[in-house]
Amino acid sequence: MNRRIILAIIAATAAISVDAQNTWEAPNSNKQTEAVVTEEKTEKKSNGKTEDAQYLRGRVPEKDGKVVFTFNEKAEGADAEALYAKTYEWIEKMTEGENQINSRIALVNKGEHKIVATFSEWLDFSRTFISVDRSRLDYVMTAECKDGEVNIEISRIRFHYDEDRPTRMNVTAEEWISDSKALNKNDTKIVRGRKKFRKHTIDRMNEIGNSMKIAIRL
Repeated sequence: MNRRIILAIIAATAAISVDAQNTWEAPNSNKQTEAVVTEEKTEKKSNGKTEDAQYLRGRVPEKDGKVVFTFNEKAEGADAEALYAKTYEWIEKMTEGENQINSRIALVNKGEHKIVATFSEWLDFSRTFISVDRSRLDYVMTAECKDGEVNIEISRIRFHYDEDRPTRMNVTAEEWISDSKALNKNDTKIVRGRKKFRKHTIDRMNEIGNSMKIAIRL
């Protein structure tokens, strides 16, 4: 077999293989992987409308100029202590998910039924048999449990992309996916280069919100 062909097969094989009452306290807690890049997918259309329609103005909420996603779940008849236990368990499981890099519950206030967790996870944009395009996504989750409801707030969102390359990027959600930075003047399109970050972040936040609602109802 041609030496050049043999080297190509070896290279392809290698690529596949890489592939407390009213007081705050710290509970208990690491994982790691790598990143490769593929091209951003082209925009698709369905029924005359772009798939971006659900990702336009208002889909990345802001609070005092900062990107903040909030979720609320009502739970009639459940007291704050019971909801705190459910929420703690749900967040703990989240920190142990397969895409997590270094996520943990950082602080708890049992007396006020509050939890603060820091997340560092992989946000996948696209994945093929031999490559993956993704960014490290960091954020802080704050949970507050009251009688009959749970409130979740996700803030301090930051992207770390191409970390091992000269093209590496380290930006905040405010700089990269907010309405003012990621949408065109008419709010009809997402600016090229920011589309995958905005769309996949919105999808991830919706996934977290839905997961929380299910966990609280159980």
